[in-house]
Amino acid sequence: MLPQEEALDILVEFLHVHGYTKVKGIP
Repeated sequence: MLPQEEALDILVEFLHVHGYTKVKGIP
């Protein structure tokens, strides 16, 4: 399995593509 940080980064990137940047709290 991927490291937690790497997996999270992939998830955040996936969400970002769909316009869910607020999930991570990115301003």
